[in-house]
Amino acid sequence: MNFLLENEGIEPKTSLEFSYKTILIKNLLSKISFPYYSEMKIKELQESEMYKEFFDSEKLNFHLENFNKNILDLSKIIAIGV
Repeated sequence: MNFLLENEGIEPKTSLEFSYKTILIKNLLSKISFPYYSEMKIKELQESEMYKEFFDSEKLNFHLENFNKNILDLSKIIAIGV
């Protein structure tokens, strides 16, 4: 993720502030949505061969990637207003 490239034409200080806010908000939203224990369990499921035998691990990966993209988009929106 290179937030600075997305902010071309803006003063460097403003761009950095926005980038820092976005990163902090993204981390906060991620930790609220998936506390540490839940995050570790999801990673464990991704690596589990038994899980892959019974469930669609590709679907889990798709949903996690989609979640991360949506959290990033939401954090950018919130960072603009903060």
